[in-house]
Amino acid sequence: PSPPRDPRALFFAAFCALTFFLTFASGVRAQEPLEEFGRLFGLAVEQGSAAQNTKQFREAISRLRAAEQLIAELPPDRRDLARWFVGIREAELLLFAGRSEKAVEKGLAVRDWATDKPDIYKGHYRVRLLIILWLGMPGTEFYQELDEGAEVDWLLDGHRESEDLVKAPSLLGKYRILRAELLLRRGEDQLAMSLLRQIAEELSARMAEIDRQAGLTPEDPSVERLKEKQRLESDRAACLQMLANEYHVSHDLTRARIYLEQLPAEQGRYQLAQIALKMGDPETAERLARDLEAMDSSNRYRPEDAVIGQLLGDSLEAQEKLKAARGAYEKVLVAAHSPEARAAARNGLGDCWRREGELDKARAEYRAAAAHLEGRSSHIARATSIENAKDQGLVEELAGDFGRAFKHFERSLTMAEEARQGIARDLMGVAWLEPDFLPGVDGALRTRRADGEDLWRILALMDQCKARGMLDWIHDPPRGGDRKALRQAIGALVLAEDRDDFLKQQRELEAERSKSTGRQRRFAVPLDATRLRELVGSEPGTLFLSYWAGRQRVRLIVARGGGEEITAHDLGSKVSALALLGGAYESVADPVPDPWPAIDRAAHFFLPEALHEELQNADRLVFCPGPDLGRLPFEALRIGGQPLGTFRPIEWAPSLSVRHELKAREAVGDAVVVMDSVITSADKRARLGVDPLAFSKDEGDSIAELYGDRVRRIRGDEASFSGLTELLESAPPELLHISAHAVASSRIPSASLLLLAGDEFVDMASMASLPLRGSLVVLSSCSSATGEERSGEGVVGVLWGPLAAGSRAVVASLWRVNQQATADLMTQFHWFRSQGHRAASAMTEARKVLAAAANYSHPHYWAGFAINGAAPRQLASPGEGWVRDLPSWALLLAPMALVIALAGFVRLLIWWVRRRSPKTAI
Repeated sequence: PSPPRDPRALFFAAFCALTFFLTFASGVRAQEPLEEFGRLFGLAVEQGSAAQNTKQFREAISRLRAAEQLIAELPPDRRDLARWFVGIREAELLLFAGRSEKAVEKGLAVRDWATDKPDIYKGHYRVRLLIILWLGMPGTEFYQELDEGAEVDWLLDGHRESEDLVKAPSLLGKYRILRAELLLRRGEDQLAMSLLRQIAEELSARMAEIDRQAGLTPEDPSVERLKEKQRLESDRAACLQMLANEYHVSHDLTRARIYLEQLPAEQGRYQLAQIALKMGDPETAERLARDLEAMDSSNRYRPEDAVIGQLLGDSLEAQEKLKAARGAYEKVLVAAHSPEARAAARNGLGDCWRREGELDKARAEYRAAAAHLEGRSSHIARATSIENAKDQGLVEELAGDFGRAFKHFERSLTMAEEARQGIARDLMGVAWLEPDFLPGVDGALRTRRADGEDLWRILALMDQCKARGMLDWIHDPPRGGDRKALRQAIGALVLAEDRDDFLKQQRELEAERSKSTGRQRRFAVPLDATRLRELVGSEPGTLFLSYWAGRQRVRLIVARGGGEEITAHDLGSKVSALALLGGAYESVADPVPDPWPAIDRAAHFFLPEALHEELQNADRLVFCPGPDLGRLPFEALRIGGQPLGTFRPIEWAPSLSVRHELKAREAVGDAVVVMDSVITSADKRARLGVDPLAFSKDEGDSIAELYGDRVRRIRGDEASFSGLTELLESAPPELLHISAHAVASSRIPSASLLLLAGDEFVDMASMASLPLRGSLVVLSSCSSATGEERSGEGVVGVLWGPLAAGSRAVVASLWRVNQQATADLMTQFHWFRSQGHRAASAMTEARKVLAAAANYSHPHYWAGFAINGAAPRQLASPGEGWVRDLPSWALLLAPMALVIALAGFVRLLIWWVRRRSPKTAI
């Protein structure tokens, strides 16, 4: 018989069997819910991707919710991830089903739940969630949500160069557009615009490829390809709308129009009509405005249609269809509720009566418009008031009362200056008010008295319309909080999707301006006629030439330094002026073999023959170009066959008031800082359209040798913004030379960039923090004096940063200069300066040297750099005063020394001849 079994062994075996059975059974049960969850989730995603109607979306959402019921039965380590996937997919299906509010509500709930779970709140699904919120929420609300967290930094700074996070091709375009929006809101508009253009081109190419491959026809459509093409068209339209808005806000109307015309027919009509009217095409503006009216099938004139009615009235008035224009304005009066809209309509009616010669009726309408605006302080009301005062001046001018007309014109310009006090300095002053102030100056010039007193007053009025934003900037650069709020407001305007959204964002921008006004103090005051006369009188030998390009004519006011003589010159039509300017600029900026015919034609127009003798005899020339003339190459203009820039020191002044502020600055140190800083990323250079700086290092080394012990050299990895700041604090500069790329902003000056080593992008608001009191800053880079040219502001961009930092003058280029020529020009400039020449004189001598060289005789090589501001005096090192004056002493003493030497030689020769001659006996 077998031995009895041990009960403990039996119990242990039974326990092991039971444990194995329970473990296997639980694994099976756990596997079943996971498999079922995966099946339901996959079906929901597949069905949602193919859904075409509400019923199919509802069925897909139902499957998702059924899968969601299984999450509690999943293994603990899978539950959070499953909840994350289901929540995002459900929000996405709700969005595609047209239930945006529910989609946003679900998306925000998922986001709030997941933000404290870093192990899942990442990657493709995080991008997917942000895109859902972006598409479903109004722009302002979405960016407020982003600003509360670290989403912006995560999307941009962490993934600027990589798109690997986006696994779904259908989301890639939207993700890139979102990043472009974020770049715009951060003020990095150059990068954003480059990215948008790239996206639009790629989407167009992909759409063309689909057409080629599928041969799409209405009879044989491919559903999948049609859906893909529709998605691509939607993304491309978003890119084009953003590009158009950006250029519209930047006043680059030609480019804005190009992009708007590529949109589907139902989009962009309102903006196209606005642009057409501004570009002098009222027929197109009228047609588009009537299309917008026809889109309303209710046959009721709604309050919001007052905007369209005003646009239609302005278009008709511009075509001299005055009766029809009056009808449009009267319809606006019926529909408009706001006093500003009613005032604009009344002003339009006054314009029509004035054009018809009914001056009493015109006066009555203008008075009614002024009554609507009384007590109104919005910027729109102020702009309309300025327009109203100017129009009253036109009525009195037609009536022959020049004295009263002059007062109205002067009042309109004074009101513009008062309104300027309430606008954030980063929004470029009068150009953002958009009053019709140009005819105010023109009218004052037409109706002035014959004596010189009115000319000084007009010169002061002209001057306060120039570079007003820069005058505020150099006194008090914008703070970080102001910059952020204003950039977001401008970015929202740029990203508007349709007319109503565009108008809404305009109103929100106005509100943000009003809020920022209370936070900004105003110190800058433009010079009045008395102080302007004192400024001119304090600089004997200087000839001040202040230009004004009005609506129809271009005029020049010339003031002589050291006295009170002032004269006005009517140069001719503005159309001719702009054509001649463009021809001269293009002949040197994009050089043609023989630029002199175009240059001489411009010189004949802009430099009247009556001034040639004074131009040749003046010690220094100060040009103040004024509206629309900021690209005129004064240095290349010839009189008597000789370019101005090679025989007379020339300075450019944004305005005479700005120059007065800069002239008062004195350098606090005598160091010479030479910096060459090059971005290393070829990809970034390609996107920004800049070339490698091949001569930067050699240029810096050559310049550094000229100044000896005073030089502080910074280059390589040390040539960063922090390295520059640290160096300037320890060695206050009398001169700062920077060889680097510069990119001017097309919207706001603080967003203009200096591109430094380590791919560091430094904006001008940061540059304004540098300690550059009284220094001369040389920006040896392409197009550093260019940017967006704004009427009332001149060229804005890279110059603003150094001037706000305390610099007295900035040497900058007017076009894309040749690198080798720039290096040689800069070496010559610094050599003459190291020998004692002042900045303007040193640049004149450097130009003369290059112009005499056969390989650099074309003005493209030597006329591209200008002195902007009030050139500082040369600081002499101890004991070098006589060295500085050596060239002038040499010129004076050389003839005397030669005469003495010849006389001595003759006496020596006579003595020698006498000695050699035989003696004669007596």
